[in-house]
Amino acid sequence: MKYKNVCLLIAALSMSGGAARAQDHILAISEVGESPTPVITYDEIPVTPDPSSVLAKDRWLLVLPAGFALLGPATEVVLGEPEPENPPEVNVIDFGGNTILWNSEVVDARGVGPSPDPITVPSAGTFSPVPGVSQTFDLVLSDEPAPTVPDASSTGMLFGLALVGLCGVARLRTV
Repeated sequence: MKYKNVCLLIAALSMSGGAARAQDHILAISEVGESPTPVITYDEIPVTPDPSSVLAKDRWLLVLPAGFALLGPATEVVLGEPEPENPPEVNVIDFGGNTILWNSEVVDARGVGPSPDPITVPSAGTFSPVPGVSQTFDLVLSDEPAPTVPDASSTGMLFGLALVGLCGVARLRTV
């Protein structure tokens, strides 16, 4: 009987821990390819940075919109680069207050091997959607490779296959 109660207690604690974790919010910021514009989402909803932000290729000064605040002292993280042609390069990201300074393609002089990508900073800040309501969020930083497009040969093969299909349908209509 005691064994069953212990099992139930362990199950209840593990479910409550999972339920608490499921309520976390996420502010995600990604560099996609070599784009001069970051992809920013809060709980998968697009976020537009404050107009005072300065966005340029390989360097962003992001000012978070009203309601967002980063907690704790100014912090610096090093994020790996996904481009295989640039293995010694990293992203150096400093954040604090309501600003994030993202420097991309910085030569990694640390020599410690590959840097993680993505990086999650737990409980990094708060968001107040309305006065008096505050949500704590994790900050997820990532650098993703640019989306690839099919090469010319596969496009040509698909076009040829579609043309053969159209010809077959046209031939069936005439019969």
